[in-house]
Amino acid sequence: MKSIIITTLIFVVLALAVNYNVFAITSSLYAYVFCFCVLIIAFIAAFRVLGNPFKKKDKDDEDIKK
Repeated sequence: MKSIIITTLIFVVLALAVNYNVFAITSSLYAYVFCFCVLIIAFIAAFRVLGNPFKKKDKDDEDIKK
């Protein structure tokens, strides 16, 4: 019974969201600009945390002699 009530409540909330054009916000230009800025910030953070992936290392495993 609990799952039926929760499923019905989810459908009601989804119907209200469609009725009040809540999803129109995600297709606006501001949403695209915001997502682009978040993507750039994520790339900068990954570059700082993980380092430069294109940097040539001084020593390769093949150059090391035993």
